[in-house]
Amino acid sequence: MADADPNKALLVTGRLSYGCDDLSEDWPHGGTGLGLVGSIFWQPPAGQVRLPAEEDGGTRAILYTGGDAVLGASVEGWDDSVSGGVLASLFPSHRRVNSRVVLEWPGQENPTATATASAPRTFTYASAGSTITASSGNFVTDGFAAGMSLISSGTSANNATLTITNVAAMVLTVQESLTDEGPLSSLATLEATTTDRTYVAPGSMFPALEPLVFTPTNHVEHPALIVYRAIVCLEASAQLRLGSYRYLSVPILCVGSPDDDGRVAALGRLTDLEL
Repeated sequence: MADADPNKALLVTGRLSYGCDDLSEDWPHGGTGLGLVGSIFWQPPAGQVRLPAEEDGGTRAILYTGGDAVLGASVEGWDDSVSGGVLASLFPSHRRVNSRVVLEWPGQENPTATATASAPRTFTYASAGSTITASSGNFVTDGFAAGMSLISSGTSANNATLTITNVAAMVLTVQESLTDEGPLSSLATLEATTTDRTYVAPGSMFPALEPLVFTPTNHVEHPALIVYRAIVCLEASAQLRLGSYRYLSVPILCVGSPDDDGRVAALGRLTDLEL
């Protein structure tokens, strides 16, 4: 690799990714790509305290106190795909619809539903049609809905995680095969939840991107950056810039937190950095 020309100005372009595990691979280095970065800034820990001189009140020394390492970037792309898209990765509360992400504010937890076989109510499992039939009650008003993940327990032959495909008042139809069993009047329990929502309640810890990597387009001459554990500051990042005569962009602001090895960040040639 040739030395960089000291007379050459750097116009650094690049892309972001996270969850990377091999920097020798092409971007996204075995992780999830967040796309092209329009602008980026990096602020190393720069906390300091001035120690005054007793004689004249001037500065005797500067004490380094550390502080936060901050990465800011503008992602120039709209990726609403469920698996690793920009919106799914950066926004804690979203819902998945038609294999795409819909952002929701303030968001909500996945709805749940529970029903238990308890006399006089019974459950009968049937292999024909893969149905579970209740002798009384109402699955609809219990909160069951098509698409929910259903945990069947307390049976002899049908303890399994199933997927509901249809709901009638007294009949659940599931995608998987069932074994003829019942009617069961005790112990059998049906617990269902949706899996299409991701929700971080107020007061919860926001998940970190580990590691977050900026890969310059020209990684031979331009610096790459790794933030080993990047916590997204949502109040700064939750701005979708929409408007005429400009590119759509998603601002990101992350604070670096030490990983299990105590590392926060590293800046240098991509071939010199280690995950």
